[in-house]
Amino acid sequence: MVQQRPIVVRRYRTITANPGCQLMYVAGSADQSVASVLAMVRGQPVLTVTDGQTDRKARGIINFVLAQGRVRFQISARAAAANGLAISSKLLSLAFGGRS
Repeated sequence: MVQQRPIVVRRYRTITANPGCQLMYVAGSADQSVASVLAMVRGQPVLTVTDGQTDRKARGIINFVLAQGRVRFQISARAAAANGLAISSKLLSLAFGGRS
């Protein structure tokens, strides 16, 4: 529970629409690419998180990267706005490599 709200973790092999979540970590699979999953929830209020994606189409709103032996994160304010989400200026200021 976080602030009286339950946290539920679900795993999906593939998705064809937003499964009703607010935050989605997208790793991709042999059955479905990261870019394909992101396209399914584009424009919906879902915070997408990816890990180490170099292809812009496969990056979530937050994308974790390894830089100088440390885990950092990039934020796409543009992608957040497209999903109807606002990212706090404090979080944006911590993003690695600026924001896009």
